[in-house]
Amino acid sequence: MTDGETFDTLDQAIRQRVAEHNLGDISRTLGLNQQVILDLIDEPSDWSFVIKLAVIVEAALTQAIASRLDTTELQQHLNRLSVGGRTGKIQLASDLGMLGPKAVARLKSIASLRNVFAHDVSVIGLSLGVYVESLSKQENLRLLAVLLGIDGKDQSASTAVISSETARHIVWVASVLSLLDLSHAYKSNANAQRWRDARLLIGDAFLSQRAGDHHNYKDKLKEALAILEEMYGQNCCHATSPTHRSKQIPPESGGPVSN
Repeated sequence: MTDGETFDTLDQAIRQRVAEHNLGDISRTLGLNQQVILDLIDEPSDWSFVIKLAVIVEAALTQAIASRLDTTELQQHLNRLSVGGRTGKIQLASDLGMLGPKAVARLKSIASLRNVFAHDVSVIGLSLGVYVESLSKQENLRLLAVLLGIDGKDQSASTAVISSETARHIVWVASVLSLLDLSHAYKSNANAQRWRDARLLIGDAFLSQRAGDHHNYKDKLKEALAILEEMYGQNCCHATSPTHRSKQIPPESGGPVSN
């Protein structure tokens, strides 16, 4: 395989992984302007590029964990936690079942890359190209596989390596994929909480009905139905059979764990 073919193969793998997702999800769930993410690829230095991406990813991770724990009291404590390590935010998100193995490995790699650029003033002028060229071929292949979530069976993409020309692009895509992982986790947390709220409202409604308070009964049911319709569409509460209803209303877990 020639260098040109290697680059084309890698470029196709990158484009495919970006095309599979919608950056708008990040804006809607995490409140992060997608234009900020897009503009980061044009940062003037690799040092500022890596640091800014890592800070954004860490902030999104903290926000997703806080959403999962459903408490604002722990926010300051979460902010003080390190990103990596056995007691860090990445491990906490993994222990909470928010992220799958690939997502965890990708976050750890981004955090490690950030540490390379952040912990020594002598590397402020370091480029990603110089860094990846300092890696052995095996280390390079492993880093590429982790950042892009490439399986060992995906031979067509795994034969490529990160080059000085593709390094920034790959790190950017990996960061976007991490933000999408966290966006999915945040959305699942929010849906699970709203589903619990709807169930409580339905319970209150039937308690009101038993007490003879039909006005409150109707109001509580309307609130619950409004939550469910906003979450799952207007047809979610108009099923004609128990089978249909079971497919429309998901379990309390809020959705599958992301990779």
